Amino acid sequence: MKKYTNTAKTLTVGFDVSKCTHCRNCLEELPEVFELGHKPWIKMSGAEPSRIREAVGNCPSGALTVIQ
Repeated sequence: MKKYTNTAKTLTVGFDVSKCTHCRNCLEELPEVFELGHKPWIKMSGAEPSRIREAVGNCPSGALTVIQ
């Protein structure tokens, strides 16, 4: 599992590629945070933590999780 933490260290998102079903919910819901083709592909500075939490909560496979 890869972990991504925002600059303020108030939110950490985990990503488990083995669980991802590639439904693209995250990419469509919050493209300013989730950008394929960029490294890292999750840009924690792209939106407020509350919006990131909401998008992660909508991940149907559980590949994205809020750790902190």
